[in-house]
Amino acid sequence: MRVTQAMITRNALIRVNRNRSNMASIQERIVTGKKVNRASDDPTAFANAARYKAALTENEQYLNKIKSADSWMNNSVSLLEQMSDISLQAKDIATKGADGQSDAGVRTTLAGQLEALINEMLSLTNAQYLGKSVFAGTDTKTANPFVYSAGVVSYIGNDDEMTRSYSELVDVAINTTGQDIMDTGMFSAMTDLLNALNANDEPTIRAQIDTLKSASEDIVALTSDMGARSKNVSLIRSRLEQYNFDLQRYLSNERDARLDEEIVKFKAEEFAYEAALQATAKAMQMNIMQFL
Repeated sequence: MRVTQAMITRNALIRVNRNRSNMASIQERIVTGKKVNRASDDPTAFANAARYKAALTENEQYLNKIKSADSWMNNSVSLLEQMSDISLQAKDIATKGADGQSDAGVRTTLAGQLEALINEMLSLTNAQYLGKSVFAGTDTKTANPFVYSAGVVSYIGNDDEMTRSYSELVDVAINTTGQDIMDTGMFSAMTDLLNALNANDEPTIRAQIDTLKSASEDIVALTSDMGARSKNVSLIRSRLEQYNFDLQRYLSNERDARLDEEIVKFKAEEFAYEAALQATAKAMQMNIMQFL
């Protein structure tokens, strides 16, 4: 086959255009930081990246829920621990009040201390976290689920569980309800003790020691239960964070460009492009006299 000047010129231009196209593709990868910008770049990598991105989005939603639950539960544990301390102080007051050497004046003073503890306990049970009542069940908009009136503490929240999802099929309960606290009998034991101290009723005061001990143990049990669940949520959070890290790494491997490699490729293509331009220029300047 006879090689004509037109064929030489056309082939040279093809090489120039190919080099220029390669340079444009590399420039796009450098600018976007991605080696796969569309399905045509690498269909398999594009599909894998889309799958990892969807999984990452879903996992981040679960992770955000668990982070919020973790903070909520840590706050709940702290509040319950303080309630446990108050219950022990109330039991100590009962023990002092039951002492045969305590007179009406001493018991009146103890009653004042106990009244302060009841109000402190109410403050804890009515505590809020991020504007939501912690111990109101799912009725978190109730500002004060525990009401102290006429010497009686009542609860107006509900006993429903608050749950958070950490996978498509699994939920975890994150709250202790006010009804759980009421069921310990702590408030009724404290108010009964208060009435007995004010009445200087030693037998009733003595009877409240065991009642307060039992209520205190129940408060500790609630604290331990919430602590165990909180630890479990912390472990779930760690697993989700690790999975998030892995998904981001998988996504990066499929989608992201290595800038150092791309810059080296660009320099090579740029050199080839310049060489092709020079060769094309020479080819287009050739005429019949150069073949004689």
